[in-house]
Amino acid sequence: MRDPLTHITHIVGMASGKGGTGKSTTVVNLASSLQNTGLKVGIYDADIHGSSIPQLTGASHLDVTESKEGSQMILPAQTGGMEIASAAMIPALHSTPAMFRGPMAAKIVTDLVCSLNWSSLDVLLIDLPPGTGDVPMSLIEVIPQMQICVITTGHILSLNEARGTIDMFHILDVPIIGMIENMSYFEPPESTIRYRIFGDDQQSGWTLAHQYGIPFLGEIPIITKSAPTHPAHELISSRLLKQLHRQATLEKKHPLRGFELTWDKTDQNHDADLIRPSTDQQPPSSTPDPSDEDPLIGITDIKQHQEMLRIHWTDHTTSVVNPMMINPRPADESQRQIQKITSAGQYALRIHTTDGSTQIYTFGHIRTLNLSPHRHS
Repeated sequence: MRDPLTHITHIVGMASGKGGTGKSTTVVNLASSLQNTGLKVGIYDADIHGSSIPQLTGASHLDVTESKEGSQMILPAQTGGMEIASAAMIPALHSTPAMFRGPMAAKIVTDLVCSLNWSSLDVLLIDLPPGTGDVPMSLIEVIPQMQICVITTGHILSLNEARGTIDMFHILDVPIIGMIENMSYFEPPESTIRYRIFGDDQQSGWTLAHQYGIPFLGEIPIITKSAPTHPAHELISSRLLKQLHRQATLEKKHPLRGFELTWDKTDQNHDADLIRPSTDQQPPSSTPDPSDEDPLIGITDIKQHQEMLRIHWTDHTTSVVNPMMINPRPADESQRQIQKITSAGQYALRIHTTDGSTQIYTFGHIRTLNLSPHRHS
């Protein structure tokens, strides 16, 4: 299938593991905030079984015109200067339920997005359906340049489903550039008290993002009907754009993706008695801008050297670490050994042990354990 989307600068799939997170509303509000900065923005509604974008934007139909060559072109709807498209805007689906099995739904969604005559957009936001089914996987195949932003609430059910979504995109080797927590709190009018209805400091989008090493873009409160937008949308859209630029810079350094390193058990130091620093951190009182942190780091090479792990980074530095320092064995599990080390997305490693368990450790954490830091050419 041809790729007519190469002229679009940034394509971001907005994903959630669970329905009811307010994803579609967040997509529309973020698109509006991005447009207010002078960018050309579009929205593609890929949630064929639960389409909300047409109703939220007022877009009702797709336009069909003829090209100079005489062939038909499908044009996205125009709403306030924003390009909008959805499978629900196909005439045959206006008054009929979208009763399609997974493969057919995926074919309709992927065929439509690639058939539309999008203009040269700065950002195209794709409202993905919740879950880990055919539609998001098929879109990744036809839009390999797509990146992901995960939307969750602070509720434990939403967070658990978000983990599955994150793991799916890690397995498919799709960059996750940020996470947003929607409906984080309710602040009554004329009050500064924030009520966290769904989560707390122990379970939140921030803690989940921190565990996976994913940039946390911010919180969006529960917003009353009289105030459909909030300053948080402007803040998060700004951070999202910065993350897109940071990711583009990282990709130019060709980081290693989707690797798997089988660990040689004969070289492991069974007497290692090293303590991993605590990673139990509390969310900051105000969410910092991820782009204010160090540049994004990727791995260019990773190898086992005797009992040590040698990692070359995209900033031309090398780390030499003992994996048992990263993933120490509890005293009652002396027989547990490292089996393999794999990539966990673009910000972390996943250590697999012989007892069948896995643990995720962020690049930032691993770099703090470096025993022999030096630069390489």
